[in-house]
Amino acid sequence: MYFNKDNIQTIDYSKYKKFVAIGCSFTRWRWASWSDCLSQEMPNATYVNAGRAGAGNSYIQILLNQLSRKYNFGDDVLVGIMWSTFYREDKYFKTTPGRGHGWMTPGNIYSQDTYPEEYVKLCDPYHFTMRDCATIDMTLNWLDTVKFDSFSMMGLGLSDQIQMAGDNKDEQEALKELELMYWDLDKSQLPSLHNFNDNGWGETHAYPDTHGTFNDYHPTAVNYQQYLKHCGFPVTDASLTYAKDSTDRMNAMTDTSWQDGDWPWEGSPNYQDELNLYERLLDE
Repeated sequence: MYFNKDNIQTIDYSKYKKFVAIGCSFTRWRWASWSDCLSQEMPNATYVNAGRAGAGNSYIQILLNQLSRKYNFGDDVLVGIMWSTFYREDKYFKTTPGRGHGWMTPGNIYSQDTYPEEYVKLCDPYHFTMRDCATIDMTLNWLDTVKFDSFSMMGLGLSDQIQMAGDNKDEQEALKELELMYWDLDKSQLPSLHNFNDNGWGETHAYPDTHGTFNDYHPTAVNYQQYLKHCGFPVTDASLTYAKDSTDRMNAMTDTSWQDGDWPWEGSPNYQDELNLYERLLDE
């Protein structure tokens, strides 16, 4: 079953043996995310967080397809997706000399420093919007046909994506035709995270990193838990207590201990191949 805002309140967590979450840094970051909080409502399910900082929607769609094929997800698996912003260019390297092995997910193409400027000049916001709308639309249609249960939400709604397009915001009028074509893309999913936060991110935690004080914009764990409730998920004190603990720990952060190996949340895990990383968990 594909859950949306009309039926998410009927979800039965007890039926799931595995909960797989896929997304960008809103799914996996330096403190508890929406999926980390939701996992607390499923204590008997194996939880696999396949979020990756900087990831775009190509990464999300490809990994979802490969994981579901490799492990033949059945009706005891729940998959949760938070789609990323559109203007991202994910690459996977396997055989390219000198590139190593694995995913490269540098984030927004207009603010990253991985792709050269000459490449960025060839990038068109209209193309990214067209590509990602089609990717999400096709994936949602596919999710209606599969054996496993799923739900999805947008980190940023379709009409708000253009604000992430760097100096290309004047193209908003041209993008209107895509908004009209994919008018139901937002409506067929759970409410977007950005809209829940009053159409903004804002500073949440300010904490030390290797370059000084980092003013972070990712929602707090308590905010994520409230967002789940807003979407219609049945939530209890299990996820709220967990979220409060994560938020309290970040509010009290005065050093870089969030980088230590025993810190419960890892925003930038040092791995290359998600298929192999999750093999032990998914094979249980």
